[in-house]
Amino acid sequence: MAEAAKPRIRVRYSSVDGYGKTDSFCAIEGARKFAFHHVGKHAEFGTDYAVSCDGVGKIRVEGCTLAELFGRVEPEEPTDLELEIAEFGDGQAVWESGYAQMCGMPAKRLFNTKEDDARRAAEHAAWMAVERDSNGQPVHRSPGCTCSAMQLALVGCECEADGPF
Repeated sequence: MAEAAKPRIRVRYSSVDGYGKTDSFCAIEGARKFAFHHVGKHAEFGTDYAVSCDGVGKIRVEGCTLAELFGRVEPEEPTDLELEIAEFGDGQAVWESGYAQMCGMPAKRLFNTKEDDARRAAEHAAWMAVERDSNGQPVHRSPGCTCSAMQLALVGCECEADGPF
């Protein structure tokens, strides 16, 4: 009785200078060695091909997937980054989470919580309640002073409210 034929893995290599080579393998290890030799271990994947990092060589494969050929395991569960994007829905949250992790803090939203918004609103109201010059510095005005903020910043109060000199 004839032995069942083993599945064949066919790998085709082509380069931008026109060189090409095709080989068939019974085992994934041989096909992987061929692919690694021609495009390296860290090739970039296209839709149905893998390209070397320098963009010169390309591999196409039949009989297995590119992920199997290059030994890459697709994550079954979403990554922390994907979960954060799904939870917060914007790049700011992702940046904040990455910053928090880099600083050794728990991965949570650093800004834009209701408490932070309320605190910032109170700080802004307090800042706006103080008269300021054109540079944003507080103006120190005596009661009854009629000098402009610019005059106060440049030379000080010269009106009668400051009293005799």
